[in-house]
Amino acid sequence: MEKLTDFKPGFLAASKNFDENDLKVDLSGKSFMLTGANTGIGKSVTMELAKRGGTVHMLCQYADEETRKEVVEKTGNENIHLHVLELSKPREVYEFATKFAKDWKELHVLVNNAADIVYTREITDFGFEQNFAINTMGPYLLTKTLLPTINKTPGSRVIMVSTGGVYPEKLNLSDLNNEHMEPFDGHDCYTRSKRQQLIMTEMWVKEYPNVHFSAMRPGITDTPLLYKFLGLRVIERARGKGKLRAPEQGADTVVWLCVAEKVAQQPSAQFYLDRSVISMHKPELDTDSPLEEKQQLMRTLEKLADDVRRDA
Repeated sequence: MEKLTDFKPGFLAASKNFDENDLKVDLSGKSFMLTGANTGIGKSVTMELAKRGGTVHMLCQYADEETRKEVVEKTGNENIHLHVLELSKPREVYEFATKFAKDWKELHVLVNNAADIVYTREITDFGFEQNFAINTMGPYLLTKTLLPTINKTPGSRVIMVSTGGVYPEKLNLSDLNNEHMEPFDGHDCYTRSKRQQLIMTEMWVKEYPNVHFSAMRPGITDTPLLYKFLGLRVIERARGKGKLRAPEQGADTVVWLCVAEKVAQQPSAQFYLDRSVISMHKPELDTDSPLEEKQQLMRTLEKLADDVRRDA
Protein backbone atom coordinates (compact mmCIF):
# COMPACT_ATOMS: atom_id res chain seq x y z
CA MET A 1 0.00 0.00 0.00
CA GLU A 2 1.33 3.46 -0.96
CA LYS A 3 2.16 5.88 1.85
CA LEU A 4 0.73 9.39 2.06
CA THR A 5 4.23 10.71 1.32
CA ASP A 6 3.93 9.26 -2.19
CA PHE A 7 0.96 11.47 -3.03
CA LYS A 8 0.71 15.20 -3.73
CA PRO A 9 0.44 16.24 -0.04
CA GLY A 10 3.73 14.44 0.61
CA PHE A 11 5.46 16.45 -2.09
CA LEU A 12 3.99 19.72 -0.85
CA ALA A 13 5.20 18.98 2.67
CA ALA A 14 8.68 17.96 1.51
CA SER A 15 9.03 20.95 -0.82
CA LYS A 16 8.89 23.34 2.14
CA ASN A 17 12.44 22.21 2.92
CA PHE A 18 13.79 22.50 -0.64
CA ASP A 19 16.60 24.98 -1.25
CA GLU A 20 15.35 27.15 -4.11
CA ASN A 21 18.94 27.98 -5.05
CA ASP A 22 19.65 24.35 -5.98
CA LEU A 23 17.95 24.78 -9.35
CA LYS A 24 19.27 28.27 -10.07
CA VAL A 25 21.91 27.09 -12.50
CA ASP A 26 23.07 27.95 -16.01
CA LEU A 27 23.27 24.78 -18.09
CA SER A 28 24.73 26.41 -21.20
CA GLY A 29 27.31 24.10 -22.74
CA LYS A 30 25.99 21.01 -20.94
CA SER A 31 24.27 18.13 -22.74
CA PHE A 32 21.46 15.94 -21.45
CA MET A 33 19.76 12.83 -22.80
CA LEU A 34 16.35 11.58 -21.67
CA THR A 35 14.36 8.57 -22.73
CA GLY A 36 10.60 9.10 -22.79
CA ALA A 37 11.31 12.82 -23.10
CA ASN A 38 8.04 13.93 -24.69
CA THR A 39 5.37 12.87 -22.18
CA GLY A 40 4.68 12.95 -18.45
CA ILE A 41 7.70 13.30 -16.20
CA GLY A 42 10.10 13.21 -19.14
CA LYS A 43 8.48 16.20 -20.83
CA SER A 44 8.61 18.18 -17.59
CA VAL A 45 12.31 17.38 -17.15
CA THR A 46 13.00 18.34 -20.77
CA MET A 47 11.27 21.69 -20.26
CA GLU A 48 13.19 22.47 -17.04
CA LEU A 49 16.58 21.61 -18.55
CA ALA A 50 15.81 23.64 -21.67
CA LYS A 51 14.75 26.66 -19.56
CA ARG A 52 18.21 26.66 -18.00
CA GLY A 53 20.03 26.57 -21.33
CA GLY A 54 20.95 22.91 -21.55
CA THR A 55 21.34 21.02 -24.81
CA VAL A 56 18.67 18.31 -24.58
CA HIS A 57 18.52 15.11 -26.60
CA MET A 58 14.92 13.89 -26.53
CA LEU A 59 14.64 10.13 -27.08
CA CYS A 60 11.09 9.27 -28.11
CA GLN A 61 9.19 6.35 -29.59
CA TYR A 62 8.05 8.46 -32.52
CA ALA A 63 9.02 11.72 -34.20
CA ASP A 64 7.16 14.05 -31.84
CA GLU A 65 8.19 17.27 -33.55
CA GLU A 66 5.19 19.04 -32.02
CA THR A 67 6.53 18.61 -28.48
CA ARG A 68 10.06 19.56 -29.53
CA LYS A 69 8.72 22.78 -31.06
CA GLU A 70 6.68 23.46 -27.91
CA VAL A 71 9.81 23.17 -25.78
CA VAL A 72 11.75 25.49 -28.11
CA GLU A 73 8.95 28.08 -28.22
CA LYS A 74 8.36 28.11 -24.45
CA THR A 75 12.03 28.22 -23.45
CA GLY A 76 13.68 30.05 -26.36
CA ASN A 77 16.28 27.27 -26.45
CA GLU A 78 17.01 25.99 -29.96
CA ASN A 79 19.38 23.26 -28.77
CA ILE A 80 16.68 20.63 -28.46
CA HIS A 81 17.31 17.52 -30.54
CA LEU A 82 14.72 14.87 -31.30
CA HIS A 83 15.78 11.22 -31.74
CA VAL A 84 13.42 8.34 -32.48
CA LEU A 85 14.29 5.20 -30.52
CA GLU A 86 12.31 2.10 -29.64
CA LEU A 87 13.82 0.62 -26.47
CA SER A 88 12.30 -2.80 -27.18
CA LYS A 89 14.57 -3.18 -30.23
CA PRO A 90 18.08 -3.89 -28.92
CA ARG A 91 19.87 -3.59 -32.25
CA GLU A 92 18.41 -0.11 -32.75
CA VAL A 93 19.38 0.91 -29.22
CA TYR A 94 22.96 -0.24 -29.69
CA GLU A 95 23.30 1.30 -33.16
CA PHE A 96 21.80 4.61 -32.00
CA ALA A 97 24.10 4.83 -28.96
CA THR A 98 27.17 3.90 -31.01
CA LYS A 99 26.44 6.58 -33.59
CA PHE A 100 25.67 9.17 -30.89
CA ALA A 101 29.00 8.47 -29.20
CA LYS A 102 30.79 9.14 -32.53
CA ASP A 103 28.84 12.30 -33.35
CA TRP A 104 28.81 13.86 -29.87
CA LYS A 105 31.98 13.90 -27.82
CA GLU A 106 30.33 14.77 -24.50
CA LEU A 107 27.26 13.75 -22.52
CA HIS A 108 26.90 15.27 -19.09
CA VAL A 109 23.71 13.54 -17.95
CA LEU A 110 21.75 10.48 -19.07
CA VAL A 111 18.27 9.98 -17.61
CA ASN A 112 16.73 6.53 -18.09
CA ASN A 113 13.13 7.63 -17.69
CA ALA A 114 11.08 5.70 -20.26
CA ALA A 115 9.22 2.61 -19.11
CA ASP A 116 6.23 0.54 -20.10
CA ILE A 117 3.99 -2.24 -18.83
CA VAL A 118 2.94 -4.86 -21.38
CA TYR A 119 0.22 -7.07 -19.95
CA THR A 120 0.32 -9.87 -22.53
CA ARG A 121 3.29 -12.11 -23.21
CA GLU A 122 4.99 -10.73 -26.32
CA ILE A 123 8.40 -11.81 -27.60
CA THR A 124 10.55 -9.42 -29.62
CA ASP A 125 12.39 -10.37 -32.80
CA PHE A 126 15.53 -10.79 -30.72
CA GLY A 127 13.83 -13.25 -28.35
CA PHE A 128 13.34 -10.95 -25.38
CA GLU A 129 10.05 -10.73 -23.52
CA GLN A 130 8.72 -7.23 -24.19
CA ASN A 131 8.83 -5.89 -20.62
CA PHE A 132 12.38 -7.19 -20.15
CA ALA A 133 13.41 -5.69 -23.50
CA ILE A 134 12.01 -2.22 -22.76
CA ASN A 135 12.74 -1.88 -19.06
CA THR A 136 15.96 -3.86 -18.60
CA MET A 137 17.88 -4.49 -21.82
CA GLY A 138 17.00 -1.11 -23.36
CA PRO A 139 18.43 0.94 -20.47
CA TYR A 140 21.34 -1.47 -20.07
CA LEU A 141 22.42 -1.29 -23.72
CA LEU A 142 21.88 2.46 -23.98
CA THR A 143 23.78 3.25 -20.80
CA LYS A 144 26.61 0.77 -21.29
CA THR A 145 27.24 1.91 -24.86
CA LEU A 146 27.27 5.58 -23.84
CA LEU A 147 29.28 5.16 -20.62
CA PRO A 148 32.71 5.61 -22.26
CA THR A 149 31.51 9.02 -23.50
CA ILE A 150 29.81 9.86 -20.20
CA ASN A 151 32.88 8.73 -18.25
CA LYS A 152 35.19 11.18 -20.03
CA THR A 153 32.76 14.09 -19.57
CA PRO A 154 33.62 16.03 -16.39
CA GLY A 155 30.90 16.03 -13.72
CA SER A 156 28.75 13.49 -15.54
CA ARG A 157 25.72 11.74 -14.06
CA VAL A 158 23.40 8.80 -14.82
CA ILE A 159 19.91 8.71 -13.32
CA MET A 160 17.41 5.84 -13.20
CA VAL A 161 13.74 6.72 -12.73
CA SER A 162 12.21 3.94 -10.65
CA THR A 163 8.99 3.26 -8.73
CA GLY A 164 7.73 2.44 -5.25
CA GLY A 165 6.51 -0.80 -6.79
CA VAL A 166 10.10 -2.08 -6.69
CA TYR A 167 10.02 -2.73 -2.94
CA PRO A 168 8.47 -6.24 -2.90
CA GLU A 169 10.76 -7.44 -5.68
CA LYS A 170 13.91 -9.48 -5.18
CA LEU A 171 16.35 -10.36 -7.95
CA ASN A 172 15.35 -13.59 -9.67
CA LEU A 173 18.26 -14.86 -11.75
CA SER A 174 16.44 -18.00 -12.82
CA ASP A 175 13.93 -16.18 -15.06
CA LEU A 176 15.28 -12.79 -16.14
CA ASN A 177 13.43 -12.96 -19.46
CA ASN A 178 10.11 -13.82 -17.75
CA GLU A 179 9.82 -17.00 -19.80
CA HIS A 180 8.51 -19.20 -17.01
CA MET A 181 6.13 -16.77 -15.26
CA GLU A 182 2.75 -18.47 -14.92
CA PRO A 183 0.32 -16.88 -14.96
CA PHE A 184 1.98 -14.10 -16.88
CA ASP A 185 1.79 -10.74 -15.08
CA GLY A 186 3.03 -7.65 -16.89
CA HIS A 187 2.98 -5.60 -13.70
CA ASP A 188 5.33 -8.08 -12.01
CA CYS A 189 7.60 -8.08 -15.07
CA TYR A 190 7.82 -4.29 -14.83
CA THR A 191 8.70 -4.22 -11.13
CA ARG A 192 11.23 -7.05 -11.61
CA SER A 193 12.98 -4.87 -14.19
CA LYS A 194 12.94 -1.93 -11.79
CA ARG A 195 14.82 -4.04 -9.23
CA GLN A 196 17.31 -4.99 -11.95
CA GLN A 197 17.79 -1.30 -12.79
CA LEU A 198 18.62 -0.47 -9.17
CA ILE A 199 21.23 -3.23 -9.13
CA MET A 200 22.72 -1.92 -12.39
CA THR A 201 23.05 1.47 -10.70
CA GLU A 202 24.81 -0.09 -7.71
CA MET A 203 27.20 -2.13 -9.82
CA TRP A 204 28.16 0.49 -12.41
CA VAL A 205 29.52 2.67 -9.61
CA LYS A 206 32.32 0.16 -9.09
CA GLU A 207 33.23 0.18 -12.79
CA TYR A 208 32.86 3.94 -13.39
CA PRO A 209 33.78 5.79 -10.18
CA ASN A 210 34.11 9.11 -12.05
CA VAL A 211 30.40 9.08 -12.95
CA HIS A 212 27.76 9.96 -10.36
CA PHE A 213 24.94 7.38 -10.45
CA SER A 214 21.59 7.76 -8.73
CA ALA A 215 18.03 6.47 -8.82
CA MET A 216 14.78 8.03 -7.74
CA ARG A 217 11.09 7.39 -7.50
CA PRO A 218 8.67 10.19 -8.32
CA GLY A 219 5.73 9.27 -6.09
CA ILE A 220 2.19 8.80 -7.41
CA THR A 221 2.33 11.09 -10.44
CA ASP A 222 -0.36 11.78 -13.03
CA THR A 223 1.29 10.30 -16.13
CA PRO A 224 0.22 7.97 -18.96
CA LEU A 225 2.12 5.07 -17.34
CA LEU A 226 0.13 5.47 -14.12
CA TYR A 227 -3.04 4.65 -16.04
CA LYS A 228 -1.53 1.32 -16.99
CA PHE A 229 -0.31 0.78 -13.45
CA LEU A 230 -3.52 1.56 -11.56
CA GLY A 231 -6.31 1.77 -14.13
CA LEU A 232 -8.58 4.61 -15.24
CA ARG A 233 -11.18 4.30 -12.46
CA VAL A 234 -8.63 4.47 -9.64
CA ILE A 235 -6.82 7.36 -11.34
CA GLU A 236 -9.96 9.42 -11.81
CA ARG A 237 -10.96 8.90 -8.19
CA ALA A 238 -7.52 9.93 -6.92
CA ARG A 239 -7.40 12.92 -9.24
CA GLY A 240 -10.83 14.03 -8.05
CA LYS A 241 -9.55 14.03 -4.48
CA GLY A 242 -6.47 16.07 -5.47
CA LYS A 243 -4.10 13.29 -4.43
CA LEU A 244 -2.03 12.84 -7.58
CA ARG A 245 1.23 14.66 -8.08
CA ALA A 246 1.46 16.81 -11.19
CA PRO A 247 4.13 15.74 -13.70
CA GLU A 248 6.25 18.77 -12.68
CA GLN A 249 6.17 17.59 -9.06
CA GLY A 250 7.09 14.03 -10.00
CA ALA A 251 9.91 15.42 -12.16
CA ASP A 252 11.36 17.73 -9.51
CA THR A 253 13.84 15.24 -8.02
CA VAL A 254 14.98 14.16 -11.50
CA VAL A 255 15.76 17.79 -12.37
CA TRP A 256 17.50 18.24 -9.02
CA LEU A 257 19.63 15.13 -9.58
CA CYS A 258 20.52 16.42 -13.06
CA VAL A 259 21.63 19.91 -12.13
CA ALA A 260 22.12 20.61 -8.41
CA GLU A 261 25.75 21.09 -7.48
CA LYS A 262 25.28 19.51 -4.05
CA VAL A 263 24.23 16.21 -5.66
CA ALA A 264 27.83 15.65 -6.79
CA GLN A 265 28.89 15.75 -3.13
CA GLN A 266 26.49 12.92 -2.24
CA PRO A 267 27.65 9.29 -2.37
CA SER A 268 26.91 7.58 -5.66
CA ALA A 269 24.22 4.90 -6.18
CA GLN A 270 21.69 6.30 -3.71
CA PHE A 271 17.89 6.19 -4.04
CA TYR A 272 15.86 9.41 -3.70
CA LEU A 273 12.33 10.66 -3.12
CA ASP A 274 11.66 14.40 -2.93
CA ARG A 275 15.39 15.25 -2.91
CA SER A 276 16.02 13.04 0.14
CA VAL A 277 17.85 9.72 0.33
CA ILE A 278 15.63 6.70 0.95
CA SER A 279 16.34 3.00 1.19
CA MET A 280 16.24 0.67 -1.83
CA HIS A 281 14.72 -1.97 0.46
CA LYS A 282 12.07 -2.17 3.15
CA PRO A 283 13.47 -3.58 6.41
CA GLU A 284 10.53 -5.96 6.79
CA LEU A 285 11.07 -7.44 3.31
CA ASP A 286 13.99 -9.72 2.41
CA THR A 287 14.70 -8.21 -1.00
CA ASP A 288 18.43 -7.52 -1.01
CA SER A 289 20.69 -9.98 -2.79
CA PRO A 290 24.26 -11.18 -2.17
CA LEU A 291 27.00 -9.44 -4.10
CA GLU A 292 27.73 -12.56 -6.15
CA GLU A 293 24.13 -12.62 -7.43
CA LYS A 294 24.33 -8.97 -8.43
CA GLN A 295 27.58 -9.68 -10.24
CA GLN A 296 25.94 -12.60 -12.00
CA LEU A 297 23.12 -10.32 -13.18
CA MET A 298 25.65 -7.95 -14.71
CA ARG A 299 27.54 -10.81 -16.39
CA THR A 300 24.30 -12.16 -17.85
CA LEU A 301 23.18 -8.76 -19.15
CA GLU A 302 26.62 -8.19 -20.67
CA LYS A 303 26.48 -11.57 -22.41
CA LEU A 304 23.07 -10.69 -23.86
CA ALA A 305 24.43 -7.31 -24.90
CA ASP A 306 27.36 -9.04 -26.63
CA ASP A 307 24.87 -11.11 -28.62
CA VAL A 308 23.18 -7.89 -29.74
CA ARG A 309 26.50 -6.28 -30.69
CA ARG A 310 27.50 -9.27 -32.81
CA ASP A 311 24.13 -9.20 -34.54
CA ALA A 312 24.18 -5.45 -35.25
